[in-house]
Amino acid sequence: MLQLLHECTVHRPTEFNNGFEWLELEAGALSTLMPFWQSMDIQRVATSLRDKGIIIIASAPFSQSLRLKFAFNEKVQEVVARRMHKPGADALSVKLPAAPPAHSSGSGGASLMYPHWQPGDEVLKQLAQLGIPAAFAREQVPEFVTYWRGRGEAHHSWEAKFLKQIVRLWREKETVFAAQLTYRDENNWYPNEDALDILNRIGIDQGFIEDAIPEFVLYWRERGESVHTWNSKFVEHVKRQWARFTHTLKNDSEPRPITDDWQPDPEVYDVLDMANIDREFAARLIPEFILYWKETKGIKSSWNSAFLQQVKYQWAKRHQLENLGQQKRAGQHDTGFIEKHTDTSWAD
Repeated sequence: MLQLLHECTVHRPTEFNNGFEWLELEAGALSTLMPFWQSMDIQRVATSLRDKGIIIIASAPFSQSLRLKFAFNEKVQEVVARRMHKPGADALSVKLPAAPPAHSSGSGGASLMYPHWQPGDEVLKQLAQLGIPAAFAREQVPEFVTYWRGRGEAHHSWEAKFLKQIVRLWREKETVFAAQLTYRDENNWYPNEDALDILNRIGIDQGFIEDAIPEFVLYWRERGESVHTWNSKFVEHVKRQWARFTHTLKNDSEPRPITDDWQPDPEVYDVLDMANIDREFAARLIPEFILYWKETKGIKSSWNSAFLQQVKYQWAKRHQLENLGQQKRAGQHDTGFIEKHTDTSWAD
């Protein structure tokens, strides 16, 4: 309706009153323009445009009066005044320049910004190819229109200008709002509920998910990269690890004690590689792992699984101790010697 009303103001006689450009349309004209709407539909949509502040209505409800007298909610006096260059020009006789359709880019020649300008589908497609949502682009339209109308400049392609501005604003948004996993954030970042729900629904053990968080944070913190999709990255990271992990354990289900010469399967190291955990670090833990479980006479159906969890825990613990050392040098509290060297919580 907004597009059709605009075309009517361009091609039909209008009148200026109280600073607005008015046009009155009878039911017959509107029925011809909008045969797909009944009287109540026309009244409903016109009222919606009025409530949004886009148009002003000076007639009774359309379903009763069968006429629509409206004006776009924009003063035209300044535009008229700029056109009255010649002596004796009459304000009421000055016709405003025909505005281009809402989808036009003005490519045929330089034009002023149209008050109800909207970007075309082609621009939105180009932005989508750059990963910029159409909703974000549309949110910037009012400010874009207001700014360029305020400057009063004419340009050949408003869509090209809009495209350039949206790309700039989106890059700024990414810079400002991208989640950065820095040293001070290491103990704070946690996947959101949506990410956890996705992983839980596909059957991934909650403990496995929890164990993956420290290694994930550590890896990306050390790389120092900024990404605005950490949760998506975490989901893919855990899914890859879980697939390899379950493949490793599918033939490892019979409960048994650990042997003196036990060694983890090669696939365990593959899982650790995916978690960016050093293989040599894992290999150094094997003697301690065997000794502990022989002394406690533990029986497990999957020593590979138990070892994998120990390595992940000790890897995260080692870096936590390194951070505590940094905190101590900065004057912060450090873990006591006995507590640090008698920790066997990994065995739980």
